[in-house]
Amino acid sequence: MKKIFLHIILMVITATVYCQNVYVVTKTTDPDPFTYKFDNIDSLCDPEMYGTLQWAINKVNNNTGESKIEFNIPGAGPHEIILNYYLPQINNTTIIDGSTQNGYSYANPQIVINAQHKHKSIFDVYSTNITIKGLKLTSFAQNGILLHECSNSLITENIISNYSTISSKTSYTGIFINGCQNVEVYGNNIEVAVNPLTKSYGIYLSKSFNCTIGGTDVSMANTINNCRNYVVFPSNSQQIKISGNIIFDCEKAIYLDSSNDNIQPPEISEYTNGILSGTALPNSTIEVFGSTGAENANEYLASVIADENGDWEVECYSSLGFITSLQYNFKNNSSELSLVIPIPIIDCDSINLKISGPFEAYPGDYLKYECSGRPSSISSWTTSNQEVAQINENGEVQCYSSGFTNIIYTDIHGCTTSNLLTIHENSDYEKHSVYVLVKDSTI
Repeated sequence: MKKIFLHIILMVITATVYCQNVYVVTKTTDPDPFTYKFDNIDSLCDPEMYGTLQWAINKVNNNTGESKIEFNIPGAGPHEIILNYYLPQINNTTIIDGSTQNGYSYANPQIVINAQHKHKSIFDVYSTNITIKGLKLTSFAQNGILLHECSNSLITENIISNYSTISSKTSYTGIFINGCQNVEVYGNNIEVAVNPLTKSYGIYLSKSFNCTIGGTDVSMANTINNCRNYVVFPSNSQQIKISGNIIFDCEKAIYLDSSNDNIQPPEISEYTNGILSGTALPNSTIEVFGSTGAENANEYLASVIADENGDWEVECYSSLGFITSLQYNFKNNSSELSLVIPIPIIDCDSINLKISGPFEAYPGDYLKYECSGRPSSISSWTTSNQEVAQINENGEVQCYSSGFTNIIYTDIHGCTTSNLLTIHENSDYEKHSVYVLVKDSTI
C-alpha cells in the first residue's frame, strides 16, 4: 500500500514538472488582429492568425501555467517576421526560444523580428517571469525588450540591433529593465546605432535590484557596442553585477548615476613585466580587460580578489595597447571602468623563446615539451594538426597518427614560437613512450 501511494505521489510530481504549454510558431506573417481574429480555441481561431507569433503570445496570455513558444518555420533560414502590428503585451510566465528553429547556432539566430521602426517595443513584458533566447530583434522605435516589474527572468543569446538616422526625442534602448529583480542578461550581442542627436543605451536598468549583466565565461559575456551614450546604465538601482562584458565604441561604458552605492573603480598602480597591480576595496573582485582606449573593454583578461588591505596584482597581457578594470563587492555592486593605462610594446624577437623536447616520434608516443618564458594565462600550448597530435596546458603531447604538426607556444606577452613535430609510420617499430624534461629558463 505504501509503495502504491508513493508511486502515485511520484506520478503527480512528474506530471507537475512536465506540465508546460508549448505553442509552435510556423509562420512569418503578422496579420491584422481586427480582421483575422484570435480565439483561444484553435478550431475557432482565424486560419490566418493561427501559427503566428501573435497567436502564440495570445495563447500564453490566455492559459494558466508555464508556457513555451517554439519555432518551426518551414524552409531555409533566417526567417524574418516583419511586424505590421504591435505584438500583445506578455503577462504570463513563458519561454520564447528561438534556438528551437532548425539551423540555429550560437550567435546565428534563424528567427529575425523586424519592427520597421514603427513599434515602441518588440517584446513588452509586464509583471511575470520570462526567458527570451536565440532571436534577432531589429528596427524598434524605442526598446528591443521592455521588462516591467518582472522577476527571475533571463535574456540570453540574442542579437539586438537598431540602426536609425532619424532624429528622435525618445531614447533607444536594447534592453530596458524597469522595476525588476533577479534578472540575468548574458550572451547577447547588442548594438543601438542612432542619429547623433538621439540618445541610445545598450542596457538601461531603472529601480531594479539583484540583476546580473554578463559573466567571465565566453558564453556569458555580452558584446555591446556602438551605443550613442551609455552601454550599461543603472539608475536608482542596487546590486547590479556587471561582469566580463565586451564593450566598445560608446560615449561611456558604464554609468552608475549613484546606483550600486556609487562604488568607485579600482586604481591601477603599475604594470611591470606582465604583472598588473593596484588598490581596490578590501576583498572585492577586480576584472581586467584589454582596451583600445578610454571607456572600451575589448577583451576580458583575468580576475583577481583584493586582499584585506585592498591590494591586488594579477598576471595579464593584451596586444590592444591599453588595460582597464572594474570591481564588484560582496553585494555584487559593480563599478564603472577605471582609467586606462598603456601597455609597453613588447619586442618578441628580443625574448628569444625556445621550445625544448623531441621533434620526431611514432603513433602512440607520449612526449613532454617545455619552453622558456612565462606562459600565457589563457592557452600556452597548441598544435596545428590535432588529428596527428594533441597537447595539453602542461606541454604533454599524445601522438595519434603519422604526419606533421607544429608545436606552438604562446607566452604571456602574446609572443609565439613553434617547432615542427614529425610522426613516422609505426610499421617496424614497437610502441614506446618518450619523456624529455629540461630545465626551465624563465626570463
